[in-house]
Amino acid sequence: MKDKNGIIRLYNMILPIWLLVWWPSYLWLILIPLNYLWDRLMFSFALQKEEVENRKKIARYHTWEICLAGFAADFAGAAVLYFIAVTFGEKGWVYEHITEHLLNPFTDVFMFLLVCFSIAISGLLVYLLDGVVLRGAVLRSGEELRGDQIRKIAFWMAVTTAPYFYLVPVIV
Repeated sequence: MKDKNGIIRLYNMILPIWLLVWWPSYLWLILIPLNYLWDRLMFSFALQKEEVENRKKIARYHTWEICLAGFAADFAGAAVLYFIAVTFGEKGWVYEHITEHLLNPFTDVFMFLLVCFSIAISGLLVYLLDGVVLRGAVLRSGEELRGDQIRKIAFWMAVTTAPYFYLVPVIV
């Protein structure tokens, strides 16, 4: 990755924003609100499932925090893929194997497991971050959420909002 002048060049950057290369930027104006709406729907459903009082108020005021936590977790999961791609350098079988199969994880079992690992990391971080967000919401606004409700809501959000989109093959 370093050239003869010592400059680090990133040739294969794999992040959640990798789609910007193939999708026009105006689609992001649609995708970000859709992601927010999905998070709002799942958050509202989880609050309803746990029979939380004031669920509409809680969803209205705290969905944006849940959404930002989800974006952070998605970027962390993508960082795992990025780290693995960059770590193995430019030469060798491992690097060629990764770059050849990472854009379509269904072509190789190793890549499929690697992408699933990345999704699991993101899901775990969604669970942890949403728990922090919900505990902070309880402290700031005085909402009545018990610890078991917070854990169940965070788990539901982790399962339903994990970045399964990483499994979608890229057609180049």
